[in-house]
Amino acid sequence: MTLLGPVMLAIVMIVPVYITMLAKAVKTVLVADPYHVFTNKFTDSDVLNFSYTNSDDETAKLEFLQGDYYALLSIDKDINFIITPKQTFPLRDKIFLEKLIEKQFVDFLLSHSRLTPEMIAQIKKPVILQVSKI
Repeated sequence: MTLLGPVMLAIVMIVPVYITMLAKAVKTVLVADPYHVFTNKFTDSDVLNFSYTNSDDETAKLEFLQGDYYALLSIDKDINFIITPKQTFPLRDKIFLEKLIEKQFVDFLLSHSRLTPEMIAQIKKPVILQVSKI
């Protein structure tokens, strides 16, 4: 017990620090936007960076699986967003992406219509990011 106690205490202190360091690593999301609606619209942050492909879904999935990507964000013709992570997708990243997508979607609506920000606020629906597995 005298040797095991200090070892257990060290593990209790080192493991959370290690997990925190892993969580702060910058992750790259591959954005599959074959319709060029959101290409180069998402701003990189200290948590997520974005890489873009204009390939179809199957080609984008192959590129995602073969590359060093954290997740694949697919945008279909109806402007639905589907995120496919390689591993567990934390709620923090999901909320960050939803807010980022919502802002870009509102900007897209404003730039391609005669809608005012007030009109968009009235018809605004929340962005629901679907998480799927390969």
